[in-house]
Amino acid sequence: MSILGKYFWGLGFTMLFLPLVHGQNVQVHWMTWDQAISKSKVEKKKVLVEIYTVWCSFCKKLDAVTLKEPDIAEYINENFYPVRLDAQCKTPIEILGKSYKYKDGYNDLARELTFGRLAFPTLVFMDENFRVIQPIPGMRSADELEMIMHFYAKDYYKSDDVQQVLNKWLKNDVNEVMMNRQLRFDKYNPYPQYLQRAAELLGPEHYMYPILLARKLYFEGYLAQQKEGTSREEFGQQVLEKYRASLLLVPDQPVVYYSMSSVFGNTMMQADSMEYFAELATGLIPSWVVPYI
Repeated sequence: MSILGKYFWGLGFTMLFLPLVHGQNVQVHWMTWDQAISKSKVEKKKVLVEIYTVWCSFCKKLDAVTLKEPDIAEYINENFYPVRLDAQCKTPIEILGKSYKYKDGYNDLARELTFGRLAFPTLVFMDENFRVIQPIPGMRSADELEMIMHFYAKDYYKSDDVQQVLNKWLKNDVNEVMMNRQLRFDKYNPYPQYLQRAAELLGPEHYMYPILLARKLYFEGYLAQQKEGTSREEFGQQVLEKYRASLLLVPDQPVVYYSMSSVFGNTMMQADSMEYFAELATGLIPSWVVPYI
């Protein structure tokens, strides 16, 4: 082989392995709080905070093993602003106009981010406005952390918002109950996707799996109900099909009974069925006044 041929052969061999070498060298791009705040003004991202101590062996393992994984590091860099926090930092920390000081062995910021439950290491997920979503304590494997990060990065954690909305309905929260149709649709439209993904992440063996799927089916029907149907009978049956499927997974859901009552009364003009399902709803929660509105 000529010298020139050897050169191009060697260059091709090197180029072949460049992506692998590059991937192996990916590291988490840790930044200070000031840097994260500054960057968030330009591009909104969630924040991932690693809370550690210098003496914590599991913290060191998290850094040396899990966070060293190229796929993990790359995912963090792409989806979060990563910040490390020494829980025993004695220097006051200034964040968004608030000062956190060292007290009784730990910095107050560590206490606030973990809701007072100090454990090391803890990974804290914060939203784009630096509000705590959830602290996750303990050492995590790469597979565990990948699933957890995806859950928060893609907003699937918002499936918890669904429960809050249902609770507001049952408590007759005026602001939630009397929200106009377009606002309701805009707010609830992402819920089926959140619930589906949350169910997939938990898996069929988890006790919440049928509950999440039941809620997904309910909101699919509810969102369809907010739109106009071409045929009252056909449209009503399509919506009711979703509600019945939800009840097969989780029986006796008062909000489902109420929505079925609404379909029979407002869409299909069947007064008897409307009253029947309204009574089922209030029979489960007698103090609930919404079905009578």
